Amino acid sequence: MAKKPLTPEQAEIKAMKKAKKSENWTKFWAILLAAVLTFAVVSMGKTAAEDAIEKAKEQNQTESVDSNNTTNNNNTTTTPGGDTTTPGGDTTTPGGDTTTPGGNTSTPGASTDDAKKTVADAVNAATAKAAKGSYEMERVCDYQEGKGINVTMFGGDATETLNGVIKAVDENADLGSVVGGFLGIGTKKIKVTNGVGKRYGSDGTMADLSAEEKDYLLKATNLSASDLASASVNGNVYTFTIANLSNPQKDGKNSMHKATNDFITETQVKTAIGNLTDAITVESVTASYYDITFTATIENGNLKQLDMNYKADAVMKLKVLVAIDGNGSIEVNTTYKF
Repeated sequence: MAKKPLTPEQAEIKAMKKAKKSENWTKFWAILLAAVLTFAVVSMGKTAAEDAIEKAKEQNQTESVDSNNTTNNNNTTTTPGGDTTTPGGDTTTPGGDTTTPGGNTSTPGASTDDAKKTVADAVNAATAKAAKGSYEMERVCDYQEGKGINVTMFGGDATETLNGVIKAVDENADLGSVVGGFLGIGTKKIKVTNGVGKRYGSDGTMADLSAEEKDYLLKATNLSASDLASASVNGNVYTFTIANLSNPQKDGKNSMHKATNDFITETQVKTAIGNLTDAITVESVTASYYDITFTATIENGNLKQLDMNYKADAVMKLKVLVAIDGNGSIEVNTTYKF
């Protein structure tokens, strides 16, 4: 008996599930193969390492076919590795939130404390209304020029080695694109209606937001004058900066989290990689944020546009059988339009 054709809505849901599985699958195998290569090189040597990679590739092909068959049968079982971010927020990391030495101080022509309070109060009031409303958001995140992902292993540069392993599974992927999945690399376009967001897909369809994408939505800020490193008002345009931060937590206590949810924490990275594989231990994650600037256009108390820009340096210390250190620098530019 012929299968009943899917409605357009069912077809869209099926396509989104398949895309999500494919994304998780690539991340899972890239990390797993890195672990396989490390193990093979340490314990068996180059030839055995190549054999291990070939076996992993064969397994990948077999499992990919099974995954596609499962998808075609409308089975919604989660692909090994699951979602890369677990809802539930973050706990405070030992060491907490500190200000980076040499952080932003008052810039030439910086405003007085009265101006900082004026800006903080205006932005808080405007975002409180706007966050519940409707708007469009575009977030562009990329590696800073010359500062992509680099990995050190056995005391030397292992970036190209790992890229070779990843490309053995997916010729269009590399370490930057795999790790970029955790850092939010790429362009995200989101439409929000009455506080609820949907993401524009590459095929023009709308998809539900993942847990990490929900962090990109406009936040009702909770800023005070002391949270601002500098502030100024020029007509309807309110601009402020936040001092450099190292390892800010999502605890509502630091200036970054009072302004936005769009930053990663050690807890999030550990959870994401832990959901993908237990072959790798995340020893530590250090993220430093700087050049943090917000510019808001407010008319009659209503937010018309908000631009957020910041840069970040991230260092991850991982362990498979040996220590692996990775680092990279990103730049984020986000615009909210109402």
